[in-house]
Amino acid sequence: SSVPRSSMSGRTGVAYTEWRWTLPRELTHAQNVTLAQDLLDASFGTTHPYVWAFHDPPAADGGSQPHVHVLFSARTVDGVERTAVQFFKRWNAAHPERGGAQKDPRFSHFGAVKRERVLYTDIVNLHLAQHGHPARLHPDRLDVRGFERTPEPRLLPSDSNAFKHHGVITEGLQVVLDHRATHASERETEQGQARAYWAQREIELGLSRGMDRKDAVTRIRAD
Repeated sequence: SSVPRSSMSGRTGVAYTEWRWTLPRELTHAQNVTLAQDLLDASFGTTHPYVWAFHDPPAADGGSQPHVHVLFSARTVDGVERTAVQFFKRWNAAHPERGGAQKDPRFSHFGAVKRERVLYTDIVNLHLAQHGHPARLHPDRLDVRGFERTPEPRLLPSDSNAFKHHGVITEGLQVVLDHRATHASERETEQGQARAYWAQREIELGLSRGMDRKDAVTRIRAD
């Protein structure tokens, strides 16, 4: 899953936005840290303030659960000297030095969520491909791709902890397991679509086998 959003609002608007990126289990801890850094650089570079944390706890099924939390501001670092307090004040178009930093419309315009999902998908697929893993992601919703099903229910921490620490399958966990079993036959079709998407996307972006990773990320970011 990519860039789920939440935000913290104050008297003058949104103070920050939180994204959470799920990272692939196929990669090692170190490889996922590098992937996270590429995602952060592609999304924010040096033009937006952000803080992030990488987590890799055990999942209920015994595997890993690597993911990143990032808190960022859409306000742009524009070279104007401001205090930290002033930076988050209202933008003054006539006199930028008197107001706060301007918000980047890239994060709020119509289609912004899809754009970020495509960026996330491209960079994850790039890393999976460069490390020799066949798994791929597709940025479109399942229903758009022809899979009519409800999303997998979200596990409560109590459900996950009951299984991890005591081997107990709660009612909530059983619902998730049943959902996965019911739709297991669709996984290869989903992956086939995702691999086809990435093969076409590589052509669109001008990516080639053996291309330096940083050069590839630059092409993805510029798209």
